Amino acid sequence: MTKKNTKKEEAAIILLVQRYKLLICQQIKAGTNCKDGMLFDPSCDYKTFWKLSSGESLTDDERELCRINFVLASLNKKEMEIIWKEFFFPEDKFWWMQKYNRSTYYRLRNKAIKNFYRLM
Repeated sequence: MTKKNTKKEEAAIILLVQRYKLLICQQIKAGTNCKDGMLFDPSCDYKTFWKLSSGESLTDDERELCRINFVLASLNKKEMEIIWKEFFFPEDKFWWMQKYNRSTYYRLRNKAIKNFYRLM
């Protein structure tokens, strides 16, 4: 695993997150009621998002939101938490310090980035 590959994958994830946030904003601006599953819920499993995305009443944008939620839900809990807190809603840069030592965090982070990138 090289640093260059991780940076390329991070850039792709950042673009996906920007698209995700744009789609959510468009749903809100249009006054569309967010169906259950449109907003990511860490307590839901991937079956929830799979069932929702297979519905025929979804627009392409809603289907894309579900796809991203499905990818997040497909990760294990630690990986999902890292991707969510690092890319989707980065509030505290050092949130991980209370849970992991530095080497464990960066090992898990790299694995989470690889897995998320592979699934998207």
